Amino acid sequence: MQMDNDTKELSFIEVPFRCPLPAFCPICGAPAEKSRRVRAWEGIPLVFTYHISVGVPYCRSHYQQLAGLALRQRLAVWGIFAIPLISVLPAISDWDLRWLFWVGCSLSLFCLCLAFYFGMRLSASQGVRIRTQGSWPVYRLCSISLDWNRMVSVLVDKYKKEHPAKA
Repeated sequence: MQMDNDTKELSFIEVPFRCPLPAFCPICGAPAEKSRRVRAWEGIPLVFTYHISVGVPYCRSHYQQLAGLALRQRLAVWGIFAIPLISVLPAISDWDLRWLFWVGCSLSLFCLCLAFYFGMRLSASQGVRIRTQGSWPVYRLCSISLDWNRMVSVLVDKYKKEHPAKA
């Protein structure tokens, strides 16, 4: 079964852990200025998971966009827990204000929806998808940019030639 080049380019590329990534933004192709950690995990939560964190280079504008989304998500998660606690404080001194706790709980649900929304936007905006390979010393990487995928393939081939696998 043969695959055309476009389908092959959009497939996941196996990248060794120590292999460097191209110093270009995977979204727009501009020269990268900062690196941002992209995380992935697979497995059954609380039983076993494989977690990976890879530094992906981004241009300044996309780095700032991703940092802003991550901050908004973090604030929404903090709001899930902080708002009900803050809303119950007036009820300590005056029991007639206990209805504020229920208002705080409904606002907490709104923060939960915001946290999921910002999480989905953050994962969609990263421009790369990462999959773990379990305990193998590689991970799988795919970008939305064909040029970036080609650069990754070239770097991986070069890395494999310089560092042959130990038998």
